[in-house]
Amino acid sequence: MRITRRVAVTLSLALAALSAGAPPVAAGAQPESPHVWISHGIPDATVEVCIDGVAVRKVFNYGRSFRYDLEDGRHLIQARARSGGDCTGELIARASVVMSGSKSVSILFALESGKPVTMKWVNFREGYVGPADPIYLQVTHAAKAPRVDVWAAAINEYPTAGPVALGLGRGETTLPLPGDGGLYILAALASATGNPVIQPQVATFLSNHSYQVIVIGTKAENYRTIIYSDTFVYP
Repeated sequence: MRITRRVAVTLSLALAALSAGAPPVAAGAQPESPHVWISHGIPDATVEVCIDGVAVRKVFNYGRSFRYDLEDGRHLIQARARSGGDCTGELIARASVVMSGSKSVSILFALESGKPVTMKWVNFREGYVGPADPIYLQVTHAAKAPRVDVWAAAINEYPTAGPVALGLGRGETTLPLPGDGGLYILAALASATGNPVIQPQVATFLSNHSYQVIVIGTKAENYRTIIYSDTFVYP
């Protein structure tokens, strides 16, 4: 994945609008534990998730995610065809991770050119001294969708504030981006046409959390965003 520094924190917030209407995002428990967040981005597929040969999710559906705590060391994570929990189904995708301390890693099973792939990255979780209600966000664009220009502003500033970032493309992940917790109006328009990709929506982000926002899908009918969060780990 290509990493771009040009994407502003408000861009991260805007892409989160894809998940408006979803249940509130809960903070991960036990932030001191090394853990993975596993997400399912392969439409029309239900898989079994195995870690080190043990089924940890026998039924894992598209658009879902879950956290799983691990011991220090190397671990093998696989998406397999469902086999009733014995991890003998056809291998669909796999990833290897090395965990330690309070490390948090995202793993996404997705499609690239019609073939299953695995994307993974380290989640930024470190707290900082800054705004009164700080947050961090990382956004991964894993959907088959156009580049977008993004609006994100406090409710009383939208839309006069104008676009805040241009052209987040598929396969790009932002660096950890700081901001203030609170209520935002979010929207995204296709860069080439100006047509709405994400209609203006409201999103709330809680302070003292690091958010992962993953945009998934292969067409308008199955575009979704997965959002999850860890509490900060302060140095």
